[in-house]
Amino acid sequence: MQGRTNMKTIEIIGKNYSGSWDKSRTACRGIVMKGHLVLLSYETLTGLYMIPGGGMEDGEDEAACCVRELAEETGFVTKPSSCVLEIDEYYEDWKYISKYFVCEVTGSCERKLTYRERSAGMEPC
Repeated sequence: MQGRTNMKTIEIIGKNYSGSWDKSRTACRGIVMKGHLVLLSYETLTGLYMIPGGGMEDGEDEAACCVRELAEETGFVTKPSSCVLEIDEYYEDWKYISKYFVCEVTGSCERKLTYRERSAGMEPC
């Protein structure tokens, strides 16, 4: 995992973007691979697959957010690399920032899903 320092940034500008933003939200997501398989979160109710992760909490750094979110959603304790991808999305007066880290599984723990995640039937797959 060490030595990954090249980060790519992708910008997505929504049709409803106002031209400037004054609100932002940063989320951190973890890419966990085993051979040719990638760990995803799957919502059984919506049929949606996604890279596990979520929003940063006050006072939390990006790596800690990634570790916490993966543990909560998947039950895996991980060690993240440096950020390898940032996707910046602009909608209305918002900028949504998603930071992606390649992660190594180092252990397991109990999952702690939010009400919304439980309601959507979120499962690691």
